[in-house]
Formats: sequence, structure tokens, C-alpha cells
Amino acid sequence: MCGIVGFIDFANDEADRNMHQLKCMSDSIPHRGPDADGVWSDPNCNVYIGHRRLSILDLSPEGAQPMPSSCGRYIVSYNGEIYNFAELKKILENRGHIFRGHSDTEILVEYISIFGIKDALKIIKGMFAIALWDKKRKSLFLTRDHFGKKPLYYGLIDGKLFFCSELKSVLSSFESKPKIDRAAYNQYLRFGFISSPNSIFENVYKLRAAHYIEFDVNALCNMPSSSLVEKISNCSVCYWDVRENIKNENQNFQSDEEILETFKKKIFSAVEQRMVSDVPLGAFLSGGLDSSLIVSVMMQISEKPVKTFSIGFNEGEFDESHHARSIAKHLGADHHEFFVSDDEARGVIPQLSYMYDEPFSDVSQIPTYYVCQRAAQDVTVVLSGDGGDEFFYGYSRYFMIEKLFKILKSKPHLLKSFISQSINSAPKSLLNAICSGAGISHKRLLKIAECLPAQDFDELVRRAMSNYQDPKVISGYAYEHQNVFTNGYVSEQVSDYRDRLMLFDILQYMTDDVLVKVDRASMINSIEVRCPLLDKDLAQWALSVPANKKILGNATGKKMIHDLLGYYVPSELYDRPKQGFSVPIAQWLRGPLNEWANDYLSTEALQKSSLHDTKLVRRLWEDFQAGKHESVNVLWSVLMGQTWHERWMS
Repeated sequence: MCGIVGFIDFANDEADRNMHQLKCMSDSIPHRGPDADGVWSDPNCNVYIGHRRLSILDLSPEGAQPMPSSCGRYIVSYNGEIYNFAELKKILENRGHIFRGHSDTEILVEYISIFGIKDALKIIKGMFAIALWDKKRKSLFLTRDHFGKKPLYYGLIDGKLFFCSELKSVLSSFESKPKIDRAAYNQYLRFGFISSPNSIFENVYKLRAAHYIEFDVNALCNMPSSSLVEKISNCSVCYWDVRENIKNENQNFQSDEEILETFKKKIFSAVEQRMVSDVPLGAFLSGGLDSSLIVSVMMQISEKPVKTFSIGFNEGEFDESHHARSIAKHLGADHHEFFVSDDEARGVIPQLSYMYDEPFSDVSQIPTYYVCQRAAQDVTVVLSGDGGDEFFYGYSRYFMIEKLFKILKSKPHLLKSFISQSINSAPKSLLNAICSGAGISHKRLLKIAECLPAQDFDELVRRAMSNYQDPKVISGYAYEHQNVFTNGYVSEQVSDYRDRLMLFDILQYMTDDVLVKVDRASMINSIEVRCPLLDKDLAQWALSVPANKKILGNATGKKMIHDLLGYYVPSELYDRPKQGFSVPIAQWLRGPLNEWANDYLSTEALQKSSLHDTKLVRRLWEDFQAGKHESVNVLWSVLMGQTWHERWMS
């Protein structure tokens, strides 16, 4: 696991100055690669490439990057792991190639040198962000893995076309400070993250998952700056379309037993590939279905007990540690359990804006950071259960939203809007009475009220997933970037509502929230997280399984995971409602975090950042403190936006 940086200089700076800037970009992300760093340049083409190394396979200098191909044509700097490297190595050895080391980087660059990058993308399996310089064609090729496990930013600043793993490489090394993209900030206020291909800055982009982009220096060097900006913003190419795996894969499964057997083979293969490591390895164990299955399979493969890691909190509502403890004991894992005090959990909050160097407000970033920090004391690689919710219908909303849509689609829009407004304006005492009678939470009732005015399924999902329905009211800026709910990218090809929900999550929430959260929290602690349930072959197969085969009962997903886990763990240890991975942020904001939040939500602080409507935010904050509403998500987003602005833009 590593970090990559580099640029093509169209401003024709001096070579020494460019090398100094490249080193500054690399030095800004030492956590991504504490074991070594390397640089490569071709001053004749004004190309500069850097790399930070966290050694996982081949700890010797033979695995160092940037790495040239043996033919000398290609230079690669890449972040990630290629899990089927052994298969690729055999192909190359059968052609007579002799390797100088045993890193997956060498196998990757040699495979590319023979078959080309586009053919390589058809066969490689892993998590990766790759920068490849082709000396012969004078082209820079950037690409990102199938689900966006590894980050890759690119853009144009000061006449330099750059790429990097984290935005701090740009913010700490370029003279010009990029301008905030206010339409992207509105998207952040809606969802709590900024979805690809946008970033928080103008002319800076995230390369989409499963996309590549090629920059031909000869074609770009004579372009005016305005044309160059337009060119780089619209030239990525999709090499693997996740939608087509639902549309085109129509396998006929004869029985649940056959499905379970196929799933078992694929999950064992995925886990086994991810257990290859030259450094200590373990697993996260929350006690939920996904991580419990991963650890169960690891224990079947491993010759010794697997090191597992879980984290606990004093508040019982948010603590799953006892579930993880029971499952680890049953499996015989070498379990490591850590309890984080309230003070510790709150103590990391000032560091969040540094870790997530664009606004990000998924509150589970806090426990994720701590479980990574604790695991890093014993291992360098951990396996996790990420991907299970998205590919196997793990979220309750897959069933609730579909059910709500069936109820609402035939009702008049005016009636739905009237009911929504009535709920939102009702006294809290009346709402509490309604909630008590209906057996639902106050928060859920208000979310239903937000969803009622939706006029189609995609709008209903967008409303359900939004922290705030009208971000421009908070920001004072009128525009917001398109997203997968509004651009038709999913709905134009996928008709099944549950599959559409799943794809919304895979293409946006998983890539730009869940995986960003895990990447930054793990890399700031210099550990690598591998996700067997995001194996390309396993995920592609899971997408093709008919929807009804993934459902356990009437309103619960993950049938395959549930059924396979039953072979290794008694059902009473895992049959329970999904709990999630969070912290009591509302209680903290009214209690020990109140003074901190007051500082960032003061009139002076809000006016200084100019990101939000001061009067509206002050009213939201005061009403929240008075107990008039529980809209903690939008307040947390504003707070994370405020702390981000102070850290990076002041």
C-alpha cells in the first residue's frame, strides 16, 4: 500500500524547481508510505513521478517505485495490491520472462509492457491507482480499480497537470491555492461527501472507479489553458461497467444449495488471495455478518489463530464489542479488544480535517480511525467485511424504500406534500405521540416526511440519502453538481428497484463514502485494508444472482452470507438486527463537545469561512441545543466544513 504523486509541467519551470516540488508532494503523505520514497523524472518531456512505499510484498529494494519495465519503455508508480499476481506471473514466465524480485509491482509493469495497459485492465484483480508513463508514446496513463478502493485525484494548477493520492499533496506544494467548487460543496452538504468525478476544488477531479484516462503530451502541450481545462474534465473512459453485470449476466441457478456452494468457492478464493503478505496480517471483527464470515474463512485457511480487532464504547447503544468477543472465542481467534473512552473518541475530531483533506462528515470516521490505530500496533495488513452490505442487500433501506414507493406512487402529489409539511410543522409532543403509536422513531418519521414529496423512485432514494434536502438554503449558492440519482446513469439501464438501490450505493455511497473513510483512516495509521467481498469475480457473480435469491425472509438481505456463516458460527451469536458503526455525536454536541461546536458555529466563524448562511446555521444550532429538532447530520456536516476550511483555506 502506497501513495503516488506527479505532474506534467506545461509551464516549463526549471528542472530543479520541479524536482523540489515533486519531493514536497511526496513528503506531504509520509503516512501512506513510511518505508521508502522514490522519484523519477524526464526533464525533456517535463514529466515528474513520485512514490511513497508501505512494503507489503517483497520488502527488498527490488520492489521500489517508481519502477521501470525491463524493456525501459514504461515507468509505473502505483498504490494498491494485485491479488492475482501469481496467475499473471505464470503467464509471463511461460513467455520466458525472468524476474529480479517478487513484488506485484514488477509483475504488473512487465505484464503491461507485453500486453499493454488496456489488456492488463481486463485481467488484473485488486485495488489500485496506477500512474504509467509511456516513453515511446509520450503519454501519461492514469487508472483506478473497479470499485474505487484506492483514491486518485488529478487536475490542473499553475500550468501543471498533476495526479496524487491525497489532496494535501496539492495544498502543501503548489503556489496557487485552488478555488472552492461551491457546487461540489452543496453536494457535500446533501450527502456528507463529494461524489466522483468532482472534488472540493475547481479544475481538480477524482478519477471515477473502473475508469482510465490518457494524457498525450504532444497533443496537450500546444493547447491554451482554457482548452486544457475542458479536455481533462471530460476524457476518462470506463473499462468495466458495473451496470452491465446486472443487465447481461443471466445465470440460471437451480437451487439455493448451488448458489451457496458457488459463493463458498468464490469467498474462499478471495480471502486466500488477500492473505498473501510478507508482513503481519489480521482482520477487523465487529461481530456483524460480514466481518464474522471473513474471519471464519480465514480461520479455515490459516494454520494459526487469526489476529482479530474490535473496538468498544461505553455507551451500550453504540457498543458491539461483546458480539465480536463471543464470535472470536467460538472461532478460536487471537482477539484484541479495545475500549475507547469518550475523551479519546472526541480527541481525534480536531485531526479529521487533516486526514480527510476535503470535507467529509460520515461520523463513523471516528471509530474507524481508532480500530485502525489499534490494529496497527500488531499488524500491517487487515481484512475487512466492506462490500457485503452493497452487493448482498445488507441495508434495511433496500426494503423500506421499495415498500414506501409502492405505497406512495399512486397518491396525489399535493396530498403527499401537505402531509409532509404537516409533519414538519407539528409540535414535538404530537410527533412523539405519533411515533409511539406507530412504533417508529422520531428521526425515522421526519425522514419519511422528507421523502413524501418525491415524484419518482430516483428522487425518493435521493431524498432518503440526503442529510439536507435543499443545500443551497444553507450555503447560499444556487447550483449543485449532478449525481447518480439525478443524471440517469443507473435508472436508464436498471429497472428493478432493489438492484437500482444497490447500484446507487456501489457507484456513489460505497466508493465516495465507505471506501474513502476506510482508506484515510487506515493510511493515516500506515496499515493496509483488504476487502474480500469486493473481489471483482465475486462481486460480478453476486450482481448476477437474482434479487430474490439474496433475500432472507421478507425484509432481510445477505441470505448467502447468513447461510454460509451458519456452518462456522452458531446462529444465536449473529442473528440480530444490524447495528452499524457509529458514536453518540448528538449527545456529545449537547454535552462535552458543546463549547468546541459553539466556537465553529459562532457568527464570527461562520462569516469568516463564507461557506454557510450564518443566520440559518445559527438558528439550526440554537434549536438543536434547545431540543427542538434532532438534525445532527447537517450540523455535523457544517462543523466538518468549518474545520476543513480553517485547516486548509485560512
